[in-house]
Amino acid sequence: MSELNRNIEVIIPGKLAAVKFSYIPFIPEIEYTPDPDQLAYTEACRITDGGVFLLNKDLPGYELLKGIVRKVIRLPLHRLNRERAKLANKKAKTPYEDLYGLCLEAELERREKAKRGVR
Repeated sequence: MSELNRNIEVIIPGKLAAVKFSYIPFIPEIEYTPDPDQLAYTEACRITDGGVFLLNKDLPGYELLKGIVRKVIRLPLHRLNRERAKLANKKAKTPYEDLYGLCLEAELERREKAKRGVR
């Protein structure tokens, strides 16, 4: 993903970026396979084929999501798994905890895609 394209905000190089998803069809630097069951501009985030977390700047709550993902990306694998297990055992979760849990799962997926892309 190019840092030269003004439409792409690179937050953590090679790991986290943000863009208005309505622009994705016009940005060739983004390796992205769309989900046929969902319109791209309605998604909060996606993980590119190359293992980069891509956040949608068009959606409300973008700044909150960006803060959570920045935190989650920096966690070592053992902490990710511990946090995920802790949330899974909690019976009543707040909406923030639900979002945090989804970000944990997405980060594990991102790392797996990034690992496959390195081979």
